[in-house]
Amino acid sequence: MSGEQDWTVLRLLRWTTEFFESRRVLPARRQAEDLLGHALELDRLHLYLQFEYAPSASELALFRGLVQRRGRGEPLQYLLGWQPFLGLRIGTDRRALIPRPETEALAEKAVAWLKSLGAPAAAADVGTGSGCLALALAALAGARVFATDISAEALQLARENASALGLDPAPVFLEGPLFEPLRREGLGGLDLLVSNPPYVALGEKAGLPAEVRDWEPASALFAGPEGLDVLVPLLEGAAEFLRPGGRLALECGLGQAEKLEKLAGGRAGFRSAWTEKDPQGRVRYLWAEKA
Repeated sequence: MSGEQDWTVLRLLRWTTEFFESRRVLPARRQAEDLLGHALELDRLHLYLQFEYAPSASELALFRGLVQRRGRGEPLQYLLGWQPFLGLRIGTDRRALIPRPETEALAEKAVAWLKSLGAPAAAADVGTGSGCLALALAALAGARVFATDISAEALQLARENASALGLDPAPVFLEGPLFEPLRREGLGGLDLLVSNPPYVALGEKAGLPAEVRDWEPASALFAGPEGLDVLVPLLEGAAEFLRPGGRLALECGLGQAEKLEKLAGGRAGFRSAWTEKDPQGRVRYLWAEKA
């Protein structure tokens, strides 16, 4: 981008779209719009109304830096600093995984279950990361929520997101592995325990997109040779913290929910277990109900 005085919004979008297409950053035009709108503090509608606007030198410098970082593979959501999640604005950076549509669908199912109870519910989100699941349960279902994570950095991001949303009461954030924080606090009798844990098999690392493998936290992605090193302990230990009739909801990798469904049969304190599909029609979630 030389000759800065000649750069208008329209020229910048055209140039960046071509650049992203050459780097296979897709969809190229939409990502160019998102980044330029972010640099100019304009939404897409107002960006389109400003096609002849010539950004200032400082605006161009900011945009140029964002384009270079995206071209090197840094995720768009980290550059923008947020991701929508069931209508909530969830802050995103390298401290936690980027919320995905599969997790959004799980949150929608969990919110519906809690609302169906007809009374204020209590829930826990184990491995909360950015806090997206916990915040959705608190904001949309009005639940009293406890959220745990082994990562102090991820918990700090989740707290920042709760503060930005102004939730009252906000989820209670607890540091530690798996159920240890719940046990430490003497928590039990929950209506719902939900988790989107690490579930990628180590052998699948090389096949992941580079922007996932190289940028998102490995501790939130990988879970042993089959990807089950966290899912199985979650299934085996969850009933301790649920009331009779309370439910466990887990997001899983492909083929994992079916394996967990078999494990849950007659074990781990559950009277029933079933799988559900994600928005793409893939079996993605395990649900289990405590006896």
